[in-house]
Amino acid sequence: MPLFLSCSNRVEELHTQLARLLKLAPLKDPLQEEVIIVPGMAMQRWVNQQLALQHGIAANIHYPLPA
Repeated sequence: MPLFLSCSNRVEELHTQLARLLKLAPLKDPLQEEVIIVPGMAMQRWVNQQLALQHGIAANIHYPLPA
């Protein structure tokens, strides 16, 4: 599993990069869980909502906290 690190002071830019990456490089196994590290539960909810709005669905995503 590759690791991608994106840095920005704008959360909208980070979301655009994430959505583009998920679309261009999907997981080989459709049942495999995608892992996205977020700083908190509020960000987890926002990211999931934005991905669902952009892609039509957001499922089977694990959001561990860095701590």
